Parts: sequence; structure tokens; C-alpha cells
Amino acid sequence: MKRTKIVATLGPATMSRGRLTALIRAGADVIRVNSAHTPDARLPVIVALVRACARRAGRIVGILQDLPGPKIRLGKLREGGIELRRGEAVTLFPGASGGSATSLPVAYPYLARDLKAGHAVYIADGLVRLTVDRVARTTVACHVDNGGHVTSGKGVNLPDTSLTLKAFTAADRRHMLAGMRAGVDFVGISFVGNRDDMIRVKRAARGHGRPPFIIAKIERREALKNLPGILAETDGIMVARGDLGVEISFADIPGVQRHIVHEARQAGRPVIVATQVLESMLEHPRPTRAEATDVAHAVAEGVDAIMLSGETSIGKFPVEAVRVLHKVIHAAQPAFSRAHEKERIRITGVSDRVIRDVCDMAEDTNARAIVVPSRSGRTVLRTSRIRPSVPVLALVRDHRLLNVFSLCWGVDALCPARHISPHDMVGRVRALVLACRHAKRGERVIVVSGGPGVPAGETGMVQIVQI
Repeated sequence: MKRTKIVATLGPATMSRGRLTALIRAGADVIRVNSAHTPDARLPVIVALVRACARRAGRIVGILQDLPGPKIRLGKLREGGIELRRGEAVTLFPGASGGSATSLPVAYPYLARDLKAGHAVYIADGLVRLTVDRVARTTVACHVDNGGHVTSGKGVNLPDTSLTLKAFTAADRRHMLAGMRAGVDFVGISFVGNRDDMIRVKRAARGHGRPPFIIAKIERREALKNLPGILAETDGIMVARGDLGVEISFADIPGVQRHIVHEARQAGRPVIVATQVLESMLEHPRPTRAEATDVAHAVAEGVDAIMLSGETSIGKFPVEAVRVLHKVIHAAQPAFSRAHEKERIRITGVSDRVIRDVCDMAEDTNARAIVVPSRSGRTVLRTSRIRPSVPVLALVRDHRLLNVFSLCWGVDALCPARHISPHDMVGRVRALVLACRHAKRGERVIVVSGGPGVPAGETGMVQIVQI
């Protein structure tokens, strides 16, 4: 069983029933739907398609809806675009069109309010850099530091400022509510800046039924400063290296990724690493050595999941990309040291100490799995956080939790046909473990559960069960 999960993005290359089923069989655990390219009216059809393909492949698969957020872009330029040369002056103004060779419209109404002299402006994923010289009432005068060709709709990053336009726009809210009605399991929030952004998201979701699992995408410099507050309010984290790599120096990305992964795991939040994972496989059937090494390092850091974007949405080899990622994860797993993990993860509460001891016990007794019957899912997440050396088999009655665990490190999940009571626990566990082949007769598993009077998420009973 691979412990690190795979998130694969749905797109034109994988929208057919056959191709999507192949993607899931190859190892995709979560299917990402990008709302920037998916009309809300299509979401119920897509969710139904993913569920049908997962059943056909015989696997539990989660669905992640990724919201576009307040992406700042250039307005409409003249046909063919504009060449910006180093040292020349250029003016930015808020607008959807009307640019020239020396002035660029930016689809952001607070441009002159947010920018200050000395601030950097990046265009086209950082390939072009401007520096602000002065700010007038509605315009911003800049000079070009790094030139290049820019065209309509290219992304604009303002890393030195706290944006007036916050994450989770009115359009995002509409997308999220459509996703909730369609039955998505996870929602990714783009361009999160602080704790308040996540509070607004949760408040909006709670007003319309049961909230999905909320994932904060860390892709702004401001979010790095506010990471503890964001972690306190989110369910999961994504290290979105695309825009983050524009907001901060590319040289800082590896260290920042390690920091975010570490802090997310300390807080018990599942963490995804995304962007340019197997970028070369957009065009080629094999990855570069550097890409394989990048994946292996992410596995060694203990990430819960690694995400493919264009590789599976528009790439020429989408199924092969998932197979390659699956293969590299499997090869990298043996280097993941449980002894090292015990030194890294802070243990703070009685339940976490019990879970850590259970993980040690599983290793010492050569148990084949840790079985967790769970109502709330908290004990499953706690066990996954400790990164045991054996699989975690979650037994849940809630199908939403079943899908959520598709994102969590080392967790396999089942939904028993009927409730497991303390009186028939051992017999039912034996039957379920044999059925899903987590252990054979004569082998051991460890069962961790609550019990009568034990609050949800707390551990009340630990049993070693021989199959």
C-alpha cells in the first residue's frame, strides 16, 4: 500500500469514463476539479462520473473542488501582445482593456491603493518584473527590471502588499455552494492571506448544510507570516508552489515547503504539495531525474498527498503520469524513518501519547495494521499524523468521512454494512481485516477505539487481536 496519496486534476485529457477509470486504477486517490475551468452547472455531472468510475475501479476516491480566488490578471492588450524591454517606463492602470505599448490595463480596481514606490510587480509567473517608481490617484508608474513578452490575461503578482481584495470572493462563494450541492468532499481556497479568510469560508459553508473539508492554499507571502492562524482555522493545507514561487524567491521554495509541511503536520492538518511535480510529462512519457527526486523528497518530508495538475488535465500522458508518481512514491517510502518521525512530531495530550504508543506497539509486535473504528474521524487523523509503520484501517459509518480519508497519509477506509458494537468488536474486525487482505490468519492487528462514555476523538480502548 502506498502511504502518500495522489491527487489528479480532471481535464480534457481525462474527462472520458474510460480514461478516468484508468487514472483511478493507476493510483489516483483524489480527483481535483478546477472551478476556474468548470461551469457550476457541470459539477453534478462530473461528481456522478467520478463516483461511477471509482465504483468501476473498486476504490474509494475523494473529490476536491479548487476555487479560482481573486486572481489578478492583465486586461486585454493589442493582438499579439507587447514586448517590455529592460529599463523602459511603463504605466499600470486599473481596467479590462485599453492598453498600449507603454501602458498596461490590470483587472484589479485597488491597484493604486495597494501599491507603493519600491514595490515589485511580477507578470506571467514571474518572467517579467517591474518596480514601482511612483503612484498617482489611479495609475502606477513603473520601470522594467526583467523584460519579456506579455499578452492578454497573464497573471499579475503583487508580493510586497497586503491586497485589499481578499480571498474567497463572491464568485468563490457561489462555486463552493454549487460544489456542496453536488457533493464534493474537499474545497480548496485560493490566495488565502490570514485566519479571517478561513473564518469567512467556514461561516459561509455552515449556513448551507454540512461543510466540506476545507483546504487553505498557501501561495502568498502574506500567508507565510500568518500560517499559525490559518492552520488553526483550516482542515488541510496545500503548498501551491506556482504563485508562491513568484511571491518569494525561487531559492527559498524548498525550505519554505519543508516549513509548511512540518507546521501542518504538527497541527494535525493533512498537507498536499502541488505544482510542476511531473511537468515534463505534459509532453513526454517519462519524467526527468530532477522531478523524480523532488517527489522522493516530498515523500521523505511526510506529505499526505502530491498533486498533479496539467499532467493529468491536458497532458499527453495522464495515466502514465499517475503510474510514474505511484512508482516513485513506492520506491521512496522505505527511506521514511519512523525513528526520525518520533523526534519531529510534538505530542501534547493524553490521546496523542496513547496513539504514539500504539504505533510503537504495532512495530514491536509485528502487527499488520492499526484498525480504528471511528465516529468523528479524529482518532484516524491523529493516528495518520504520527505516521505509523503499518497501514491505518479506518472503519466508519459516514460515507463523507470515507471519502475524506482518501487524502490522509497511510489510511485505508471501509464502511461496514452495520454498526460495530463493543460486544462484537473482535469478531467483526477479524472478518473485515481478512476481507480487505490487510492481514492473514495467525497475524495480528491492533484495534484503537473509544468506548461507552468516551468523548468523540478520545481513545478508550486498545486491543491486540490475532486474526
